[in-house]
Amino acid sequence: RDGFALLGAGIFNDGAGATVDVSGSTFVGNVGFAGGSGIYNRAAATVSRSTVDQISNVDPGILTLAESSVTGGGIENSGTLVIDRSSVAGNFNGILQWGSGPVATVSSSTLSGNSNAINAQRGSVSVVFSTITGNTTGIVTSGSGTAEVAASIVAGNEGDDVAGPGFTSG
Repeated sequence: RDGFALLGAGIFNDGAGATVDVSGSTFVGNVGFAGGSGIYNRAAATVSRSTVDQISNVDPGILTLAESSVTGGGIENSGTLVIDRSSVAGNFNGILQWGSGPVATVSSSTLSGNSNAINAQRGSVSVVFSTITGNTTGIVTSGSGTAEVAASIVAGNEGDDVAGPGFTSG
């Protein structure tokens, strides 16, 4: 709660071969000054049944990363990331993807109220059975970043629902 760090004020996963599995945790008011306010991942991380959000009162079994609003926002990933049955809301970048060959999978989740729901600067992001709505921008791809969306709703964002050259839908 109310963590402050250069990177990963809630969770800092930077170890080669390290794996972090998060479920049923609460992170509130985290600030990562250089990014990844809630989660900074350079290895492997799985976040399930969770909320990355500005909500401070939640039921048990929910992960809350609140007021995570610096460069990386809620989650900054340059490793392997799985977000499943979760909500990512109210962050600068809900998920910022960068680094050398990162891979992220977002499944059965909702991303809303973020500046950018997903900002894929490098690597690949797959979104399936999810809803991305009510953000300033839904999905942004740049550099070598790609995003593939299937069986999902990406609509109702203030600006572009998708922006950049690396987007495909199936």
